[in-house]
Formats: sequence, C-alpha cells, structure tokens
Amino acid sequence: MSRRSMSQDLTRKNQDLRKATEGLAKSKRKATNVEDERERRDKAVEEEEGEESTKLEMNILAKKWSYVFEDEILHRDSFHNDHKTSSFRATYVLSRNNKVDVCSEGHLTVTNYLLFFEPDDDNTLPGGSHHLIFPLSYICRLSVKERPKVYPTKSTSTVNKDNASIASVSTSILNTTSTSSISTSSSNHNNNNNNNNNNNTTTPVDVFELEFTTRRYRPVKFQVDKSLRIEALMEMLRMLIFPSEVHLTFAFTYARRHPIGHKFLVDRGDSKEKESPDGEVWSWSTYNVYEEFKRMGVDYERETESLQTTTNTGTNTNITGGSRYRCTKVNTNYEICDTYPQTLYVPAAVIDEDIKQVALFRKKGRIPAMTWKERHSNVAMFRCSQPQVGVTGQRSNADEWMIEKIVEANDSVRDSILYVMDARPKLNAQLNKAKGAGFENASFYKNIIIDFLNIPNIHVMRKSRQALSRIIHTPKHKDKDWLVQLANTEWLQYIRKLLKGTYKIVSVIKTQQCSVLCHCSDGWDRTSQLCCLAQLCMDGYYRTLKGFIVLIEKDWLYFGHQFDTRIGHRLDDANGDDERSPVFEQFIDCVWQLTQQFPTLFQFTPNFLLVLLDHVYSCRFGTFLGSCPKQREQWSLHQHTLSLWTFLQNSHHSASFVNCFYRPNTFRHTIFPLYHSKSIRFWNDCYLRHCPEHIMHIAPEFAQDSSQDKLLLQLKLELEEAKKENALLLAKVRANAHVVEQDMD
Repeated sequence: MSRRSMSQDLTRKNQDLRKATEGLAKSKRKATNVEDERERRDKAVEEEEGEESTKLEMNILAKKWSYVFEDEILHRDSFHNDHKTSSFRATYVLSRNNKVDVCSEGHLTVTNYLLFFEPDDDNTLPGGSHHLIFPLSYICRLSVKERPKVYPTKSTSTVNKDNASIASVSTSILNTTSTSSISTSSSNHNNNNNNNNNNNTTTPVDVFELEFTTRRYRPVKFQVDKSLRIEALMEMLRMLIFPSEVHLTFAFTYARRHPIGHKFLVDRGDSKEKESPDGEVWSWSTYNVYEEFKRMGVDYERETESLQTTTNTGTNTNITGGSRYRCTKVNTNYEICDTYPQTLYVPAAVIDEDIKQVALFRKKGRIPAMTWKERHSNVAMFRCSQPQVGVTGQRSNADEWMIEKIVEANDSVRDSILYVMDARPKLNAQLNKAKGAGFENASFYKNIIIDFLNIPNIHVMRKSRQALSRIIHTPKHKDKDWLVQLANTEWLQYIRKLLKGTYKIVSVIKTQQCSVLCHCSDGWDRTSQLCCLAQLCMDGYYRTLKGFIVLIEKDWLYFGHQFDTRIGHRLDDANGDDERSPVFEQFIDCVWQLTQQFPTLFQFTPNFLLVLLDHVYSCRFGTFLGSCPKQREQWSLHQHTLSLWTFLQNSHHSASFVNCFYRPNTFRHTIFPLYHSKSIRFWNDCYLRHCPEHIMHIAPEFAQDSSQDKLLLQLKLELEEAKKENALLLAKVRANAHVVEQDMD
C-alpha cells in the first residue's frame, strides 16, 4: 500500500471516529436532557404538592352546611343521639398518700356516651370540672368497695383562704326501680346539709366507693350513698362500657340519622375505593392506595400493562427502566393473609405463586410488602413478619427468592444490599425459635445485613406506661424525687430507642441508597412504629395534615395493627390485659418529639396529636374500631359509622391544628431524628394534663410554656399585616406615578 493511500485511510478513520464521538456526545446530552427534564418535572410536582398543602381549608362543613361537630366539654348536654341514663349525687375524691387533696360534692351523670361530674361548688374543683368529663369507652376497669365517707372540710379543700369554710355534706339517694334512671332526693340532701352545718363533728358513715380506671391508667374515684341500688348501677355501667357486640358501641349510635354524616358514609360492599362526595372533605375515602403509590412513582395501570406478559407466563425476566415494582391482587379475598390489605405492592419479578409460598413461611402470612418508595429511584422500604425458621433452621426457596428480588429491584447503586431491620433484641429473636419462628439466616440470603434495634415487646411497654401513670396520679414519693422516678419508668428510654431505630433506617435509605426490610414478631406493632416514623422523616407529604392521615391509614389501619386488642375497645381489664399496650400512643409521642425538634417542618400542631389520640379511645367514630381491613368490612364500619378524619377537619378546634410556622418548601428535606437522651423531652401537655396538681389548682402548673410561641405568632401576624399595607402603598404609588405620566404626556 502506498503512502498516499495509507494517509487517505487514516483520514477516513479519523473522520469516522470524530462522527462516532460526536454521536456519542449527542446521545449523552440527550440522555442528560431527558434526566434533567424528568428531574424538573418531578420537582415541579413536589412544588405543586407543597403549594396545595398551603391551601389547606378547615371547617368546610361549617361553610357549606353550617355544621360543626360537637365538643365533649362544650356540648356535653347536646350530643347527637346521646341520652342520659342515670344521674345521682356523688362525692369526687382525690387522695394521695392517704391524704385527701380534693373532696367535692355534686352530681354524677352517665349517658350512653359520656360520664361527667358537676360540682355543687366550683371552688372545690379549682382546676375545673372538665377534668371529670370523658367518654365511657375510656374506662377499662371499674370496681366498688365499702369505704368510710370522706367529708369536704377546709383542710381537704383547695379553696382560697378568704372563702368561707365548706360545711360537711352527707347525701341521701333514693332507691330506684329502674336500672336506666337513678335519681336523688333533694329534700333529704337539704336536711342533711342543714344538720351538718350545725355540727362541728360528724359520725363516720360507710359508703360505696366507685373507682374507674381509664385505658391510659388514670384512676378516678367517687363515693355514693349506700341507699343507692349499687348492683343495678354496676350492671348498667358494665353494659354501657363493655358492650358485647361492636354494633352496640356509641360509634354506630352516633352515626344513625346524623344531620351531616350520611353524606360521607361509603358503601364498601364491592371492596373498591370510592370517591368522597366532596373531594375537599376528609372522610373514609381520603386514602386511596393506587393514588398514594402513584405519588411514589408506581403507576398501577402502566406497570400492570408492561408486566402483564411477565406475570402471566411465570417467567422472571429482568425489568429495566422505570419502577421495578408492581401491584398484586393475590390477597383480594384475604386468602394468603387475613390481616393484610387486599392490594399489595411487591417486586415486579416475583409472581403470585411465589408470593403464596412465601406466605406459608412468614408468620400469619404477612409477606414482605412494600410500604414506601423513593419517587426518584427504586430504593424502597418493605415490611413483614418474622420467618418461621424454628430450632431446626427451616428454609424457604420462595422466601429467599423474593428477598433476592427486593435487593435486585434497587438499581440506585451497584452491588446493592438489603438491610433487614429487626426491631427486637437479638436474644428475644433467638428465643422465638423455640416457638417455631425466629429471624433470617444471613448465610441463606444473598446481600443482606441484619440489624437488631433492641426495642422491647408490648408487655414491657405496658408495664412502663403503668409505672408512668402511677407516679403521676398516685405518687408515693417526694417532689424532689420526680426525675428519678420518671427515669425508673424507662418510658423516655423506649422513646429514645424508637427514634434511634428510625435514625438507622433513614440513614440507610437516604445516605447509602439501600432498601430496607423491617419486621418485629408479627409485623404490626414495632414495625408500624418504625415504618411510619421513617416515612415522616423522609417524605415531606406525610408531614402535612392530610398526608399524616394517609400515613396512619396505610401503615396502621390497612396493614393490620391490632387496635381492638391493643387499645382494648369493649374489653374489661378485670378479665386480663395481656394484649393491651400503648403502642400507638408511643408512636404519637415520638411524632411529638419530632415536631419539637423540627417545628417548621410539620403542618400540624401538638394539639392535633392530642385530639387524635383522645379519639382513638373514644369509640365516637369507627376509624379505629377493628384490627384489620377484613374485620372492618365485616362490621360495615364504612357504612354505619363516621370517620374521625371528617371530625378533625370540621371541629371547634380545627383551626388550632394548623401550624402557622410551617414551611411548605421543606417537602424535599430529610429529617435525621435527634435520639440522644439530652434531646428527648417529656410531653407535659399529654401526660400531666389531668394530674392531681392540675385539678387542685386554678392555673395549670405543668403545661408546656407556650408564651414564646404566642409571641412569635403575634409577630408573624403583624409582619403579614405590614406586608399587606406595604403592597397597598406600593400600588397607590404606582397608580399615582401612572397618572403623573399621563398628565405630562
């Protein structure tokens, strides 16, 4: 070959190489532009969600139909379908360390929803009688004993020194012939009152002492005269407090012929999601599983169409591009798990037959199901129950295959790892092997790391909460020992462990870009706590009012937390309380901790959390009745009871639920919880709002100091008013300048 031909060939190759390089650069720029466009689109969607969250509108029913839900304290005499069953004279007694602190005569009234006490003299209850108004469903235990009568004297009363001394009063209650109506004899009461005013000493008299214990372990005591038919009264109370059937609870009675509620009862006979009669009003259909996972980047219709061939043929081909997860209806009739929802999201490469095999290996059939996915990637969080390995180390090929596909579905990083976050202490997990359960063997599963979070079980939490209640309501220690006694309950220590576990999950997902599988024993207590707290930290949508409601619906109600047994609705603790535990209350406490650590990142206030927690126990709404979707469908709660979410949006206190300092531009912010002991606070407004000191004194002594918040709110309102005035002045200046320009022309 000549030198000239070699030169021409080299030139031609250089030109081809230049063209290939330019083509590669163009394709890279095109791919980059597509990615940038997708990122801009996703960012625009998030900004739109943030703007929608600021458009939150409360009390919609008041504006459209002039209706606001009743309040237990403000409207205790005018509740819909609430009827008085009995009213009789009683003495409220508050005693600590064998010393009577409060003794107040008055009337105790029982309705089919409420129990409330009205004192004859408000001065005998300086903290107010609202401490003694609560739904009957709050009560978990009641007992009656014969006790010596306690008389209100100046030494046991907390009135001001300038007030006249309160004379001793003895009551006389007439026998009744009906269990539904117990009345008093006012004439006998007046005579006894006059006699006691004339005598400085009284003769000891035995009376009946009624003691109620609430489901949050607060004791409340009343003394009634022995002439009262106590057997009939106790029978009536037990029938109202512990109904034998769920349809006898007040939630069903309250919704019957409700003036506005019929507009929001949803027919779930076909088990399909229905739209709310008004999209703005929160109700039973506020949570839509398809819309929620579509928000996360898993489009049900698109993924079903693209994966139809894969699932039908039974082949497990690799899925490239887009979401690697799919929706499955394998549990439509609750065949594989009766405590799971009908619609589940799993890795796209896992077929339904494999899911059925996995359900046989996981306790109670609670398979690994996706509960959250990062919108911009395939990093996801799954939840399930413990595997049934037993002492012999049983294995399941289907379970190992599914875990492997969860690992492969995350294409965000090369050589991805799945973190199995076991909420239990490792010793407890090992002991469960003797019961046929246990935990995953890392040598059998590819690319997994097991991390034990050392969170104790429900029985330890119950004992801790009971100890906390004892030091609040019936203390046997001096005031100087309060912090020591609080530490001994270990309640804040368990809050710290939950926040630390949350921190680990958030760090793995956000920092390492690895997926997480979270479980405890059954996968419905500690699992729900950790999954929800992690999602609150990673997803700004759940930090809005509506988003928080969606989160509770998804991870607590739809994934089968056992509210019926953990809260103990309709259950008498006298027959045992082994399954009761403050799991949800503990979760709400952790949420409050986050709102205190990051006060501008949450749209809701602590007051919202308090009202929500109160109505978990109230049985006024059907939202928290039942333990799983299947049970709620069987009870037809959507058709015969009202949703708590409608109340929270349309109550007298709804305006106080919105955080005025919330910044909607924090949607993309990730929260890393502060879990050190110095960062954990005690929630005074929740645990101390009914403590003896609040009842004994006019001014609440232990409420959280909100003076700074009120000052900041006032300054913010003044700043907004100043901005409006400046805008008006600027508009006037521009208008005047325009007029001057026209005159000059």
